[in-house]
Amino acid sequence: MVQGKTYKTSSGQYVSKDNIITIDKNTVIHSLTKEPLQIDWEKMSKSKYNGIDPEEIIDQYGVDFTRILMLTFVHPRSLRNFNCNYNLVI
Repeated sequence: MVQGKTYKTSSGQYVSKDNIITIDKNTVIHSLTKEPLQIDWEKMSKSKYNGIDPEEIIDQYGVDFTRILMLTFVHPRSLRNFNCNYNLVI
């Protein structure tokens, strides 16, 4: 299962990536309330604001590389934390 990074308030409300401020690698806050947010990896869902637009990834990396990215280093039934922030030299 492919998972995306989620951001939640202390009350469990999901927060969009557009409404966060990154302090450091493991610390983010809500851009409006300045409340610290919990970072977790969960199944991708629009309601959790952790989905991706496949067309953006394909436009950025190409179809073949996107397929390789999704298939490499992962057992078929394992959880896959999807992260497209790579510094790659091709």
